Amino acid sequence: MELLEKDAPEVEQLDDTSLKRLILTYEKKSLKNQEMRMKFPDNPEKFMESEVDLNDAIQSLHIVATAPELYHILVETNAITSLVSLIPHENTDISTAVINLIQELTDVDTLNESKEGADVLIDALLRQQICGVLVSNLERLDENLKEEADGVQNSLATIEHLIDFRGDVVSEDAVSQGLMVWILKRLKGAKGSPVFDGTKLYCAEILSILLQSSNKNRKTLGDLDGIDILLQQLAYYKRHDPSSAEETEMMENLFDCVCSYLMFSPNRDRFLRAEGLQLMNLMLREKKYSRSGALRVLSHALTSGPGDSHEFGSAADSCAKFVEILGLRTIFPLFMKTPKSKRSAPASQHEEHIVSIVTALAKHCRGSQRQRFLAKFAENDSEKLERLAELHFKYMEKVGRTDVRIEGERKGIIARGEEPTPEEDDDFYLQRLSGGLFMLQQIDLLMVEVCAGCPPQVKQRLIDLLSLRGASVKEIRSILRGSERFMKFQLNIHRIIGMRVNQIYDIDWKTYLIRLQRTEEKAVLLLESGNRIHCTNYEWPKQPAPSSFAMKMRKHIKNKRLESLTQLGVDRIVDLQFGSGEASYHLIVELYDRGNMILTDHEYVILNLLRPRTDNEERRIAVGEKYPHENARLDYRMLDATSWEDAVSKAKPNDNLKKLLNPRLDFGPALIEHCLLEAGFPSNAAIGKGYIHPENAQRVLEAMKAALELCRASSFNGYIIQKKETRLKPDASGESEDFFTYAEYHPHKYIQFDSAPFLGFPNFSAAVDEFYSKLENQKLDLKVVQHEKLAMKKLENVLKDRENRLAGLQETQETDKRRGEMIQFNLDLVEKALLVLRSAIANQLSWSEISQMVKDAQDKGDPIAGSIRQLKLEINHFTMALRDPYDIATQEANKPKLPIKDE
Repeated sequence: MELLEKDAPEVEQLDDTSLKRLILTYEKKSLKNQEMRMKFPDNPEKFMESEVDLNDAIQSLHIVATAPELYHILVETNAITSLVSLIPHENTDISTAVINLIQELTDVDTLNESKEGADVLIDALLRQQICGVLVSNLERLDENLKEEADGVQNSLATIEHLIDFRGDVVSEDAVSQGLMVWILKRLKGAKGSPVFDGTKLYCAEILSILLQSSNKNRKTLGDLDGIDILLQQLAYYKRHDPSSAEETEMMENLFDCVCSYLMFSPNRDRFLRAEGLQLMNLMLREKKYSRSGALRVLSHALTSGPGDSHEFGSAADSCAKFVEILGLRTIFPLFMKTPKSKRSAPASQHEEHIVSIVTALAKHCRGSQRQRFLAKFAENDSEKLERLAELHFKYMEKVGRTDVRIEGERKGIIARGEEPTPEEDDDFYLQRLSGGLFMLQQIDLLMVEVCAGCPPQVKQRLIDLLSLRGASVKEIRSILRGSERFMKFQLNIHRIIGMRVNQIYDIDWKTYLIRLQRTEEKAVLLLESGNRIHCTNYEWPKQPAPSSFAMKMRKHIKNKRLESLTQLGVDRIVDLQFGSGEASYHLIVELYDRGNMILTDHEYVILNLLRPRTDNEERRIAVGEKYPHENARLDYRMLDATSWEDAVSKAKPNDNLKKLLNPRLDFGPALIEHCLLEAGFPSNAAIGKGYIHPENAQRVLEAMKAALELCRASSFNGYIIQKKETRLKPDASGESEDFFTYAEYHPHKYIQFDSAPFLGFPNFSAAVDEFYSKLENQKLDLKVVQHEKLAMKKLENVLKDRENRLAGLQETQETDKRRGEMIQFNLDLVEKALLVLRSAIANQLSWSEISQMVKDAQDKGDPIAGSIRQLKLEINHFTMALRDPYDIATQEANKPKLPIKDE
């Protein structure tokens, strides 16, 4: 390692000057290459060396991606214009090198580091019509060559990055410059080309993004007859299953494209003429993996959409055609028995799509098609009516469970002396819809259509089936009236369901950000292993390079939809499902102990994780093992009279009541303390002190039941408990000031914090986000204060050292000045002493002889020798005792020894 470090070249720190030097070198190499190509157009050997130099210069610019704040220099020096002009270069190696560089410069992670730099770069690229240049260049790249195949991938990646950053603006611009035409051509492929490859997967993914929210792009796809190509690609999966997860992802993306295509009403007629309904119907009959996607497409094709009209082909036309192609024979067997294949989407999703299709047929079919549809409910001894009743009661029970939970939340609000706000009412209604109400309304609407169109005996049969379990027509009427309510409000955490993963970042080794997007709506989900999961509005610092776990997540779940976010039982484990069916992946976040994050496939086989471990000898949590999601505890631990009696009997006198309860329950000390205080127990109640057994035992059990109800509540606010601190004011006045720091956060305002300062939030996610974002700022502020103190201390030391050195210099200056004055006053004596010593040295006397000569002269009373106090002839110095002739009082007392240098 030492040798490697020694041999590794030093990387120059990139700044304005070094970047301009790199650009200048690149421009020189580019100009040289142009000159050589013009001078020797038919002799490659002459210009090959210049192209090697140009390629090296392009590679050297990759370092700019580490400093996006300097992107403006690339634009100001016209380097971007020059680079884009090289994309059509005759040498494809130069072209692919430039594309690779631009792809790295536009990476979303890099662009997010500097918004100003990103805006400048993207504006410059769009002015150069980068999408059109890349698309034109794609036509000549040969994907049989690895370097050029990489060029195709990097071209598509660059366009995807630009769309990620600028949305529909770049999306529609890219389509107008030929991107969609090239994608359709690449998806279609040449005759005999493989059904699946990596580029086709990327094309399908980008096409689904282009169609996701732009009616203009949907119209363009229709004008290009793109539906024919999409259906041709999907037709292969009518009788074949995808051979890999990547191929499954491509197929799902193609189905997404068709669903988005149908959201533009004029495209419905084109879909009918392309025999899209016939293909979807055949897919349902073949019972392959494609059946799930076919159900989704049929649900979009047969239900009403915005702008539906007979001019363009309405849902009624699609329903009539579906009946005409004998689709009733296909859909009703699925209606009677929902498919439960492990390889496809969950049965609940199939059931929702099927009910949606059947309800659309009941609503839109007319004439003979309607009679054929209604006849299905009278055949086989009205078995389909029994299935309708079965579905009605199934979803009634599901809604009932949701209503019980909501009622508990309402009582909790009223118990606090408050009334539910309009926003809370909207939240409750949203919970009912997701809790089965929407499906129940669909089923009951189908019942009404059947009763209205069928003979009286069919209606009576359905009423009898309902009355057997205590239901009535009046109940159905009230359910359908509820369906007219228009929803405007979305809960913070529910709103991310259905969003697509845009990008994944890591803050540190155990904290990750997942950026989600749906049309113009965006959200960022923060996950910290062992600690928290919440939506965030805070701009968290990201790692410059993604970790291996982040890269693994990007590979598997990027651009997939977040289908569900659930808690496993009552354990502190959250399961996030991205994608559906066999192409789905699960991200398991463990929020207990040391925590963990585990990425699994659709069967919960572990693909990657942060921390391998062994729970016991029989259960390992490691790559390749199956995650034991089925082992989650289904309910909270609770106390009964017997277990509490046993706990108290083993306790010691003065044992704290809260500490005695905490290890036996799942509620946490804060909630336990709140419920004990609410039940009338004093703070810090202990055995024999505030708690008398067995008189107070029932009160403890009732308090823990109240804690259970609070745990089961699905809607609550958020609170941050603050701590009051004191510090000196920064104005150096010496006065102190109060400030508040964040101490802890909770989903409820607990009684023990009544006297503490706090902040309230509309939901718990907002409170957690605020707590950690400000906590991070507090740490940063503390570091700043520490740095300021260290800087001030260094400054004080420098000033003190400066003062000491200045004082020493002043003292030396005064001494030297005094010496000079004394030499001037005694100049004759000093010159005589110098003359004596120089004469002795000139006579080649040794130093010891000179010293003896001076000593002898002193003994004889010689005034010159008497003034010499010390000889340092080895350094050409001697010391004399000189007197100030004008200071008689100190002539005897002050006799300085002054070294004189003999030169």
